[in-house]
Amino acid sequence: QDNFAADGTKTGTVRIDVALDVAVTGDPKVVPGDRAAATVTAPVVGLDYHLSGDPASGPAVYCHVKDVSPLKSGAAISGDLALWPVVATGGGWTVLRFDSIVSGAGNIVPDRYWVDLNDNLFTPGDTIVYYFSARDKNANVTYWSLLTGTTDEAQVLVAPMEVTCLPANALGGATDILYIDDFDNHGAQLFFETAFEMLGVTPDRYDVLAPTSLLGNGPGSRVVDVAQQLAACYKKIIWNSGSLSAGTLGDGTGNPDKADDLGMLFAFLDQSPNRPGLYISGNGVASDWFSLTGASAVAMRSTYMGFSLVDASHSAVGEPLAPVVVGASGSPFDHPGGPDSLIALGGCPVINDFDVLVPVGTATLAMSYSNNPAHGAVLTQVTQNAVGDTARVVLSGFSYHKIRDDRTRPPVLLDRVEHLRDILMWLDNVVLVPTGGPDTPAPMNHLAQNYPNPFNPTTTIRYSIKDNGRVNLRVYNVAGQLVRILVNDVQAPRADGFAVTWDGRNEAGTAVSSGVYFYKLVTPGFVRTRKMVLLN
Repeated sequence: QDNFAADGTKTGTVRIDVALDVAVTGDPKVVPGDRAAATVTAPVVGLDYHLSGDPASGPAVYCHVKDVSPLKSGAAISGDLALWPVVATGGGWTVLRFDSIVSGAGNIVPDRYWVDLNDNLFTPGDTIVYYFSARDKNANVTYWSLLTGTTDEAQVLVAPMEVTCLPANALGGATDILYIDDFDNHGAQLFFETAFEMLGVTPDRYDVLAPTSLLGNGPGSRVVDVAQQLAACYKKIIWNSGSLSAGTLGDGTGNPDKADDLGMLFAFLDQSPNRPGLYISGNGVASDWFSLTGASAVAMRSTYMGFSLVDASHSAVGEPLAPVVVGASGSPFDHPGGPDSLIALGGCPVINDFDVLVPVGTATLAMSYSNNPAHGAVLTQVTQNAVGDTARVVLSGFSYHKIRDDRTRPPVLLDRVEHLRDILMWLDNVVLVPTGGPDTPAPMNHLAQNYPNPFNPTTTIRYSIKDNGRVNLRVYNVAGQLVRILVNDVQAPRADGFAVTWDGRNEAGTAVSSGVYFYKLVTPGFVRTRKMVLLN
């Protein structure tokens, strides 16, 4: 689990925990587990030993950890060299051997193995990259990452797991934004990251692992000192819970999430002297928060975001499944050319129910569904905090990743990018503003993430170019072999950019197999590569 220093500073060591609450049932305190456990089976021939044929050498199950630095590699990485010895080093990687899990009664647990990293080694700014592997008695080796499942090494090297020790980029002043992905590995991150890139923003990111499991993995259970680790490093926090309807923001009561995320956010807004700002979005985050009665949940509503819930389902109040959301007069989304509008993409009325809100106290309506003021979609509030500074909060009843364009032509600036830009600027951040206003951005070199991703069988790749010249867009496999040439032509900049569809076929017209592929854009003065996943 991404984490902060255990001593509450920006320089102390960061505990490498495994995002598993081991406290007794009903205990509201989060007690993270410390050893990563894996189930490994080789049903045909059996799992091999590290030294083949020698049971005393331990299981042939391994954790591959990318070296952070010369001092953070080799034996220093292991949490216990007797249990998890270093069995190989090289190529910038240290390999630790897992050990068999032993029960409280002293019995070996079948097919279960664990490993632990040093909790007194890594510090803020470090990123620990890792993956697992195992070998059977026929010398067959398979590899595993949370992002790939069981596969070959080439694919896990493209998409390994990682732990970020925070603050990271904020330490060097490269960012003052913390993006909290409370929908980790469920599809929202891609929408944020492409928008961040277009806006010239490089936030730190905290991934809440297994967000649907309600294990208390939110930052409220990992931040020790809000003043030192948040307020001193970040001016803005972006929180997204995607399509989750429960456990989106914990209030420390264990109902149902144990993390006191709302207490952490309250302290950040209340004590920061750096114009703190907060943007919260999610299909059910407001209704979940509204149901909580813990002290921090109540304090946040009464002080920094006053709202009431009209309904937890926009369709239940007569809104279409995919309503048009319109900016209110005088809001951050009201511009000289008229208010912004966007589509909140619904679909299944159970999964994509959006919260319908009404402002309370000093909160104001910023956007509404179908331009109906009684059906609030986005609220804002400005409040003087306890140290005499100004705290700003934006609350959205729909998730950011559900924003789609409401224009009949390809947008000059995607609605979700413009929406995030307006929010960040209202939260008092300096972001990239295209010259000429939102409808006439200056040409720029950019390669967007393909959409959808993963895909089957087709996906669209969008890009833009700054200058006239030859453009090459090619698809490669993980071995670096050319799969398909999508563009090889001289092109001139276009206001709405370019869009190319790949149908999952190679140059011979044959459908390629499932796996990770890379697409590379080459144009004068610009080269960019991104990865995509085809699932047949």
